[in-house]
Amino acid sequence: MKIYVTGIGMVSGIGLDTVQTLDAIKNKRSGIAGLTLFDSIHKGILPVCEVKASSQELKEHLKLKANNTISRTALLGMMAAKEALVKAGNDSTVRTGLISSTSVGGMDLSENFYVSYRKNSGKGKLREVVSHDCGDSTERIADFLGIKDYVSTISTACSSAANAIMFGARLIKNGFLDRVIVGGTDSLTKFTLNGFN
Repeated sequence: MKIYVTGIGMVSGIGLDTVQTLDAIKNKRSGIAGLTLFDSIHKGILPVCEVKASSQELKEHLKLKANNTISRTALLGMMAAKEALVKAGNDSTVRTGLISSTSVGGMDLSENFYVSYRKNSGKGKLREVVSHDCGDSTERIADFLGIKDYVSTISTACSSAANAIMFGARLIKNGFLDRVIVGGTDSLTKFTLNGFN
């Protein structure tokens, strides 16, 4: 059985969708620059390739409530997965799954919680911590897209997205699903930037 790619979605440091990303590649525009979205001991020293839109701007783009606590990883995944699904055609009559991969999950929100909690152990928004695990971003993406047939998360560091693609192909080949949205999403966080620098 052959497996076909029917839709692609992408969010990167050079574009908020595949059209912007391809245009940047064709015109040799780099996304490497200084860090702008949060503070780090490496700010101004290490260049990064960050998605320049704020989390609030991503929520607006996705038409989500501003006060909705959603990790940046989930927001980036929602944008890319929605673009892929729109390009593939949203056919609700076929069994559709989502296999999303991530390494940092909701670490960006956990970092916010930690700053408040460290200053005062009675402070901090617990709703930021519940988004920490990798599966939360997958569940958020699936809920956003209305996918219920099969939802899974893969977290195997740098190989996560490749493993999601291979697993999705196996689910189709073995007749469990008709189509699968697969891929990976990670937001840039202090944890990864300061830890791996």
